[in-house]
Amino acid sequence: MARCAVFPEKECLLTWLQHVYVTGGTAGLGLGLAELLAKKGAHVSIVARNQQRLDAALAKLEVGTS
Repeated sequence: MARCAVFPEKECLLTWLQHVYVTGGTAGLGLGLAELLAKKGAHVSIVARNQQRLDAALAKLEVGTS
């Protein structure tokens, strides 16, 4: 496996990552993780309880990865 940019001392699983589901991805650590994975090229699905927060997170991810 390739070395990971986030944790250089560890082997990186992101080299084969294609699609991930992030629960709690509308704020905090979940949103940060979703942003990181999207920037690394993964297809990200966010699971949320609140439609307005989900829409805001989606807009943030679309701007951050373009």
